[in-house]
Amino acid sequence: MKPAMTSEPDTLPSTLRTARIERGLSQAELAARAGISRQSLGAIEAGRVDPALSVVRAIAKALDLGLDALVGASTEPAALPVEHERPAQAGVRVVLGRGPHGWIAFPIDGADGDSAEPADALVRDDGAVDLLDERAGHLEETLVLPGCTPLLGLAARRLGARTTWLHRNSADALRLLGSGKTLLAGVHGTPRASKLSGPRTGRTRVALTRWETGLVMRPGTRVRTLMDLAKRGTRVAVREAEAQTRHLLDELIQAAGLDPSTTLGHTVVLRSHLDLARAVQLGAADVAFAPRSAALALGLAFVPLATERFDLVLANGAERDPRVTRLLDIIRTPAFRREASALGYEPTAASDP
Repeated sequence: MKPAMTSEPDTLPSTLRTARIERGLSQAELAARAGISRQSLGAIEAGRVDPALSVVRAIAKALDLGLDALVGASTEPAALPVEHERPAQAGVRVVLGRGPHGWIAFPIDGADGDSAEPADALVRDDGAVDLLDERAGHLEETLVLPGCTPLLGLAARRLGARTTWLHRNSADALRLLGSGKTLLAGVHGTPRASKLSGPRTGRTRVALTRWETGLVMRPGTRVRTLMDLAKRGTRVAVREAEAQTRHLLDELIQAAGLDPSTTLGHTVVLRSHLDLARAVQLGAADVAFAPRSAALALGLAFVPLATERFDLVLANGAERDPRVTRLLDIIRTPAFRREASALGYEPTAASDP
């Protein structure tokens, strides 16, 4: 499904192609002059995308053409039919990626700082989206990285502007992968966890990192064991019920012979590891169950209780996609691994299990 054009459907692709050929320019040469990639220019000429206004202006300038001569009188951003990852209200900011049947709109929800992610579009009342004019010309190149660790955000920024980290828990990331909306999913759990990678048929699992998960608290807080959580009035910050971190906490409590319902008498439920630690820092909770990286980020005390692994689960054949190949190359570099270690993670060799 391609974007609806705001002028006649073939105006921009045909005019662009004709003007380029008349000037004796290859796609690579014109793309270089306009400051875009050859792949983006090819997608525009083929009519697969409706480019951002800023991109059209750059191409017109490179061709020494007036803007109206290239696209006609109307240059407003296009309304794009999309499939939504989940229902979204009008005005919600979204990033866009290619799915098996057309464009997928992923809402930017602000967890763990991804509210700073530049949006591709805004949701309309009718469910379609209005493209913004900053990055729409490069939509075909988007790689979406769903998972809960900020390491994916770090990798996305090292990969470049058309790579987007979506903060999603492991279950949601696997659902996106299973429905074909993404090429990979970031998932975590203890090494023996049966739910770690979901269905394995036709998929590759790549080890990214390990981390310690445990109790996060302000220095001087007298909490050292799970039994201490049951003390009257203790406020515990935990992830939502579906999150792998919450599953792990419940399993540890039960393994200690305790009852989760009484051990976690007063909980504060939050959607990211950093938010859990921030609740402790701000006094909204006495203790949180979160990774060491969250405690380190905010200068809090930490008592380790378990070691988890974080893997990338790839769709069948995704390892041949050049965007995924670049991602795997980046997470193998010494620079990425050193930075991950400084953030409180234990990088593992990026390889199949």
